[in-house]
Amino acid sequence: MNHSALSSLAGRDVLLLSPHADDIAYSLGGLIAATAAQTRYGMVTVFSQSAWALPARLRTRPHPEISALRRAEDQVYCRRHGIRHEQLDFQDAALLGLDARQELSMDVETDPRLSAVVAAVGACIARHRPWAVLAPCALGDHIDHQLVRRAAEAHSPQHLYYYEDIPYASTRSLLDVETQLCAQGLEPWVTVPIDETVQLKCEDMWLYRTQTSAPTVAEMLLHAERVRPHGTQRAERLWQRRAASEPFA
Repeated sequence: MNHSALSSLAGRDVLLLSPHADDIAYSLGGLIAATAAQTRYGMVTVFSQSAWALPARLRTRPHPEISALRRAEDQVYCRRHGIRHEQLDFQDAALLGLDARQELSMDVETDPRLSAVVAAVGACIARHRPWAVLAPCALGDHIDHQLVRRAAEAHSPQHLYYYEDIPYASTRSLLDVETQLCAQGLEPWVTVPIDETVQLKCEDMWLYRTQTSAPTVAEMLLHAERVRPHGTQRAERLWQRRAASEPFA
């Protein structure tokens, strides 16, 4: 583990960019649980308008009701860890009418939300003035995750780090994940053992009752086991831009 990298978060203001309610708890919940007492976290949930819920009994509900439930879940999570929380009012891919295949294949350049999302996320970064921004890698190519990554890169914060999107990361081989990210000019920044906080992370995932299932938790644990450093059982990883890479477009 890069101890100096992880300790650099202590006492800092760090902005978490979450495409949807649940993405931070799923992808970075172990790190957050371990460092929230020492790090001043803020979180921006970008797509807070949603028509998607996992339980069948909720899927026929009107989207404002589903959105309200998801927002409430996010607020409970943030209160639990002392995270300052902000929600933008963008509609997610489900509300655009995209099906499961389309939301993983849409070209980010053709998304009608692109310019507005870039501007709104940029305004959040400017307002929070964080030491670091943590954004999704967009593994799995979900269009909402791509938009948030693009928005973060458009404003080129000095310390921009990328988290591996759960559960999407677990649907690919570890070789595929690493090959894709390295081809994008990224390299691992820190691997964080979460053995001491993984139970709390699982509990936090279940706070998102509209989204979480036992298979989703199992997928998280599978990926956490694949990336663990020697001598540990489970971990999370953050990536950074290689120094020799081209600047963000």
